Amino acid sequence: MGASTRLSTREITVEPGSRQSCEIQVRNTGQIVDQFVIDIVGDARGWTVAEPDVLNIYPGEEATAQVTFEPPRTPSTRAGDVPFAIRVISREDSQGSAVEEGVVAVGAFADLVVEIAPRTSRGRRRGRHQLSVENRGNLPLPLDALGADADQHLRFRFSPESFTVEPGTATFVRLRARPVKLFWRGPNKTLPFQAFVTGAVSPPKSVDATMLQEQLLPRWLLPAIALLIAGIAALLGLWFTVVRPAVKSAATDQVTKQTQASTKTAQAAKRAANQAQANSQKALTASGANGGANASGAAGSPSSSPTGGRIQLNVAPGKSGEQSLGGIPKAKTFQLTDVILENPNGDLGTIFLKRGSGILFELNLADFRDLDYHFVSPITVPKGVPLTYSVTCANTTKQACTPAVYLGGYLQ
Repeated sequence: MGASTRLSTREITVEPGSRQSCEIQVRNTGQIVDQFVIDIVGDARGWTVAEPDVLNIYPGEEATAQVTFEPPRTPSTRAGDVPFAIRVISREDSQGSAVEEGVVAVGAFADLVVEIAPRTSRGRRRGRHQLSVENRGNLPLPLDALGADADQHLRFRFSPESFTVEPGTATFVRLRARPVKLFWRGPNKTLPFQAFVTGAVSPPKSVDATMLQEQLLPRWLLPAIALLIAGIAALLGLWFTVVRPAVKSAATDQVTKQTQASTKTAQAAKRAANQAQANSQKALTASGANGGANASGAAGSPSSSPTGGRIQLNVAPGKSGEQSLGGIPKAKTFQLTDVILENPNGDLGTIFLKRGSGILFELNLADFRDLDYHFVSPITVPKGVPLTYSVTCANTTKQACTPAVYLGGYLQ
């Protein structure tokens, strides 16, 4: 049981978008009536049809089916030889199936579409365009791009100049059109040209475009210069006619007032000096009479001495450093009157000024470069309590934080 087959031809040539056919003869070699299914195998399966695709054949007899090849005219149908197989399957005896093989030679076709955008460009020194080159054929196209204008007023530059477009794809080419001659002033010049795409396989394709060349000087420049000159002239006139006399008069009045005020101040100072001299004489007289008592009182008053110091730390990014103010005896009380902070490098992070474990100041380094504090009522640091300066560095670079502090006051 089974089938024997014979193909009318094993080599088929067909152009995309057209059709070609061949015949396959099937003979029933079995002893009973059988049904045979014709199946297409291979890359040609999508565009190949067998009619009829099922044959009912009596024992010892033959039947014929027509196989039609119709590749579509699309980029997906590549040019070249496409192998195929026709399988004849017996429904009564699957082991008795037969296969015929052949080759379809698919022809090549070129279909090139070229567009340009924009159609018209504007510029003083160059016009910019872009070519869209689409290959709607079924074979790769090596191409070259070039431009031409009838009056030779333009020079052209393509990027890229030579390229290959695969089937079913598009390539974009930048085009710059440069005028041969420039002009400073005048009406716009219309410069038409053509861009060509040529290749060995595809016929040349061209598109028309235009560059609108503009003058080098901006149109707003001369009116702006005229307005600027008019504005300067108006300001000069206003200055000499209105503002300058008013300023001179006001300055004269101010000088007169300041002179009068200075005279009054000098007279008041002279009277105060005379009064102070008289009071001093009275004090000296009283001191001569009570010299012993005053000396005793001065000896009993508390003593104080000024002191201070500067602390500068060098702290790596992401680290912290701390240092106490030296030179303060443990048996003395420190009265803090001046705090001067320095951050000349613009470091990032936080500084702390602590009295023992308590925080007196907490400041962000990003908030200052130089910062002064002066206290009329001093901050008291008791005996034996350290005055500590610490820095936490948050620089985003490898630069270390180097802020400094000066602490001033006096000891008691």
